[in-house]
Order: sequence, then C-alpha cells, then structure tokens
Amino acid sequence: MLCRGAVTRHGGHDVVRRAQIALLTQARRGTAQAQFELGCRYLQGEEGLARNPSVALGWLVRAAKQDFPGAAEYLVGATSVEEVMGSELCLDLMEIHSKVAASGDPAAQWAFVRMVEIAPRVLGRPVSTAYTAAARQYLDALAQSGAPEAQWLLSQHEFEAGRHDRARYWAKLSAQAGNTDAGIWLALHLYAAGDPAFSAEVSESLVRRLIEQAEPVPRKDLPLLLHYYEAVGWSTRLGQDALQFAAKAGLAAAQFELGCLYLDLSQLDGRNKVREVDQRALLRLVGDAHDRERPRPNLASAVRWLTRAAAQDHRDASYILGILYRVPAYAKRNLADSNLYLQKAAELGQTDAQYWLGNQMWRERGREIGRDTKAVSWLNRAALSGHPEAQAMLREVTQSADEIEVGQLEDLPDALIESVAASHPLMALRLALGRAFRLRRIETLLLDVVSADHGDFLVVDLSAVTPKHTRRILRVSDTAQRRLLDAAVRRFREAALNGADYEGDYRHRLYLFNKLIAPYRLAASG
Repeated sequence: MLCRGAVTRHGGHDVVRRAQIALLTQARRGTAQAQFELGCRYLQGEEGLARNPSVALGWLVRAAKQDFPGAAEYLVGATSVEEVMGSELCLDLMEIHSKVAASGDPAAQWAFVRMVEIAPRVLGRPVSTAYTAAARQYLDALAQSGAPEAQWLLSQHEFEAGRHDRARYWAKLSAQAGNTDAGIWLALHLYAAGDPAFSAEVSESLVRRLIEQAEPVPRKDLPLLLHYYEAVGWSTRLGQDALQFAAKAGLAAAQFELGCLYLDLSQLDGRNKVREVDQRALLRLVGDAHDRERPRPNLASAVRWLTRAAAQDHRDASYILGILYRVPAYAKRNLADSNLYLQKAAELGQTDAQYWLGNQMWRERGREIGRDTKAVSWLNRAALSGHPEAQAMLREVTQSADEIEVGQLEDLPDALIESVAASHPLMALRLALGRAFRLRRIETLLLDVVSADHGDFLVVDLSAVTPKHTRRILRVSDTAQRRLLDAAVRRFREAALNGADYEGDYRHRLYLFNKLIAPYRLAASG
C-alpha cells in the first residue's frame, strides 16, 4: 500500500511535468495561447511552477505581440508600473500599455502616464515625442475627470512651465479630493508667495494629519508646521505641537525659533550686558519670538535647541550661541566655544558675526602680522551685506585713493605710461598703480604687488625694507582699479616665475623712475 501510494504520487508529478514540458514546447514554437498560459502560471506561481515575474513578463509580451485576445489587457492589469520599469523589456511593455491606453482604459492611461514620467530616469534619455504627447493628453483627460493623483501631477507640470495660477487651480482640486501632498504643496506655495489665501484654517487639518500620521513626515513637508505656528503663535495647543514636532523632526528653522522662545534676554542687563551692538543684534534676531506668547524662559532649553540648529549650519543660531557663551552669568561660559560659534556663523554669512570678528581682530591687530587684513576682510564682507556698523568701521580703518593727500603720481598722463610700457612694462604697471591709488614714490617703487593684493583692498606695507613706513590699507574702490590690479598681479607673477624683467634694487628703480619722469616734469613746468 505504501509503495503503491508513493508510485501514485510520483506518477502525478510526472503527469504535471509532462504537461509543463508540452506547454513549454508549444510556447517556444510560437503558439500564442501557450505563451499566455505559461506567462500566467509563472506570474501567479501555479501548476507547480515557482513564481518568476521576469520570466512571466517575457512570455506575456510574446503573446501580446501576437495579439492573443486578452493578453495585453491582462498584462496591464497584472503588473505594476515599478515592475514594468524595472524590467529589461520595459520598452516593449510601454508599447503594450500605450495600445491598451489608446483603447480608453483609464487605469492603463494612468499607468502609461506614470511610465512616461519615470522612463527618462530609467532609460537615461527622453522618450519619444509621440509618447510624451499621448501621456499629456491622457493626463489632461484624467485630471478633467476628477482623478486626484492626475490633478496633482498636472499641477506640478503647470508649475514647472511657469503657469502658477493653473498649478494652484489643479493642486486645489486635488487637495479638496483628499490628496495630502497637493494640500501641503499648495499651502507652502501660498505662504511663500505671501498670498492672503494662506490661513490657519486652511492648514489646520493638514497639520493635524502630519502630526498624527504613523510614518515619518517627509522633510519637505516640515516647513508647513513652522508656518502654521507662525500664523497662530504659541497660544494654541496645536501651534505648540506643530513647532515642537518640526523641531524634534530636525527642521533647523523650527529649532531656532523654539530656542529663541526659551531665551531670556534679561540676562544681558546690568553688569552682564554685552556690547551694545551685539545686544541690538540679539534683539533683532529674537524679537519676533519675544513678541509672541511663549513658554517660561529657560536658558538650558534655549541653548539645547539653538545648538541643534547650529549643528545644521543655522547661521543665526550659531551667532546667538557665540554671544551667549560670552555672558558672565551663564554657568557654561566658554570663550573657546564662543569663538568657534562666532567663526562658524561668520563663515556662513551672518553679518553680525562678521562684524564682531572684524571688530575683535582689529582691536587685537598688534598681536600678529596680518591680523589687520583679516579684520578688514570680515568687515568688508559684512559691509557689502549692508551692515551699518561694519560700513562705518571700514571707513575708519581703511583709506580710498581720494582720501590720500600725499599722492605724487596722480597727474601722469596715459601717453607717458604707455611709452614707458614699451621698454619697461613692470615700471609702467608700477606707475599706473601709483597713479590709481595715489601712492607715494617709495611705495610705488617698492610695493610687492602680488602679496599686497587682498581682493577688495590693497595692503601697502614697506616695514620690511623701511621700518619707519606706516602700514596702510587702501580700498579697491571701483572696477577700473580692480582690473588694473588684476593685470599687475598677473604680470608680476609671470615675471617671478620666468625670471625675466628683473627690476633691480631700490636705487636702480629710483634711477629709472627719475630718468623716465624727468622729461615729463620739465615739459610740464616749462
């Protein structure tokens, strides 16, 4: 009995195996029905065959290409867009989806639209214009029929094309139909545009949905939580939850706002007051937060959230931390950390930090050579961004050509300099620089042009050769001066590299200077 049962089972497997071999043979011979049946079995994992989507797609494509009834429709309905675009037969599958979509099947049309969207990234090249036109036609029809996903995708196309009103129209329809992505995008777009249509009422349901959903909130959606808080303030529980949720989720702007809410500026009063300009900067940065209802001030919480924001390169948070770590009343006062945060904020473009560094370096310029140029560089960066204190201080510590009264070369004509350039090009450049920046004669002849160039200013320092010379920093005031200095630096650097155009020592240069300029002086006096 046992042996007969085993034979029966073995015989049954043998029958199934023979049927599979027969079906495979017919499919290989090109029988469309066999190809379709074999594809279905591999796709579903039936009749003793292990599920193999890639093999299944190959047989179904062959059947569909022979126009076997129902093969194309089955293929479209049984496969996802991701499976199609991940297949080696994606071009054949797109062609089949195109034919089914042309018959009017909405599901096939939407699948084809998505394939055309994904295809350029998968294939590494654009799809045909015929496919693109058909996909756009289907997308328009689906959006008109009320499909939320199609309306949302169409709104993105309209926005990319610069038709913002149309984009908002379709995004609004999609949001009203329950598309959260469309609703969030629309709210953020209205906020960025300063549109009065953005309101707490419009965003409230979206904010609740983001906070209550189980999966992590996409980073691109977090700004909506911050904007909602800005609309309603700390007075409502949902506003508090929105700000705290965004901060905990890692949004630097929310972390900065929360840190400012906890910050108590009264610590800067009396004996603990920092410099007046820094206090004004702090008030400017945290003033908006302090104009709202806010939680009980807590310096530890403020520093914790500001530190998280600064770790994400939030420049204002870095600046505030730099100032806080200098406050004598702060238990964790640390000048080293303060300097690190202020340096970081300045490098990130925070103008108050740039001014702070420039001011501090200028006051300590005697400690090391070149500290004054670093100070002027920071002051200049802050001044270019419109920082009033930096602009005023920069005028004090630097000079421009029109402020120098000791110039000796400002009246040299172009013709003279051009004639000198024919035989002594480096001397001609020195004369041009002396005239443009109204340098003294000794400065003109001894200036190390390459090392003197500091971008927006020129450092005139002859202390290495004439100890009595006073180091000066001159502003490069206009594009003409900048172009002249660029040309001079380039030419002197080339001369140093190839060893040509040796200028000689100071006595040689002075002799040549007098020789070239004397005829002009005599002609001018006569």
